[in-house]
Amino acid sequence: AVTGGQLDTQTLAGKLLVQGFALALSTAYFVVSWTRGGQTIGMRAWKLRVVDASGAPLRWSQAVLRFAIALVSLAALGAGFWWALFDPQRRAWHDIAARTRVVRLPKS
Repeated sequence: AVTGGQLDTQTLAGKLLVQGFALALSTAYFVVSWTRGGQTIGMRAWKLRVVDASGAPLRWSQAVLRFAIALVSLAALGAGFWWALFDPQRRAWHDIAARTRVVRLPKS
């Protein structure tokens, strides 16, 4: 709300708090999913798993970096994701930065 020509700082602080909480919750979901089993719910449905360059599970630092670079990719109008179309190994920016790859699991 605007009061006297100035932005209501309480409203702004509340919005920033909610956005910060949403970002923290999203980060936690992806980092925990990728480090414990290598899959989010969506990746399970598509039979995909994220692993490090050697095929091992991700470390926390890799998962956090992967998430952060994915946010940068989104901010760049998805350029980091489109990059996978041209990369010989089909890696997006976040995979290149975190030294990870997405593998397809065998059909059960």
